[in-house]
Amino acid sequence: MNSLAEANINYGDWLFTFFVLFGIIGLIRLILLVVKSRKKSTR
Repeated sequence: MNSLAEANINYGDWLFTFFVLFGIIGLIRLILLVVKSRKKSTR
């Protein structure tokens, strides 16, 4: 019973970490996209 609860917490932490990483990657891609569009507009 205790090990099951521990596994559940571990899974939740892993999911949260994955979500945070995915969000950071998405933000970086969005910033790169904005920078590219700005460079195109200045040209």
